[in-house]
Amino acid sequence: MSLYVYSKTKQAVLYLLLACLPVVGLLCFYLALNMWEAAQWFWVGLWGMISAIFLGCFFVGLRMRSFIHTGIAVTEEGLHLHQGAAKQLHPWSEVGAVKSWPWIQLLVVFDAKGRVLLPVDHMLTNFPAFKQALEERLTKPTVASEVL
Repeated sequence: MSLYVYSKTKQAVLYLLLACLPVVGLLCFYLALNMWEAAQWFWVGLWGMISAIFLGCFFVGLRMRSFIHTGIAVTEEGLHLHQGAAKQLHPWSEVGAVKSWPWIQLLVVFDAKGRVLLPVDHMLTNFPAFKQALEERLTKPTVASEVL
């Protein structure tokens, strides 16, 4: 059983970045309001768009922050998720698919109903080994299919 986690340093950096996103977004919004008073419409649009991008990234980051503290173990029984004191087991029968987006270095595990079970990014310790273990396990034939 291998346990894959985010290092403490990476967790601290991610939280620092997450804290900076709304500050920069609100600063850009303030600049857009100043340009509004000066009737410089191009700059209003530009600063408003930049503000929306930073604030949007902040809200996406809020949704993803619970996974920063997740430890993942790939075992014969299934995926073991350790989120603080809570531990969950997702048997392989519940794991539906894995989708990978290499250009943003993101791997998303879906359950059998198509809901997101676990998003994992490249900053996970030993990410390539985790990705390979997960893909091997999902392509490995089950006992029932081996009999047929």
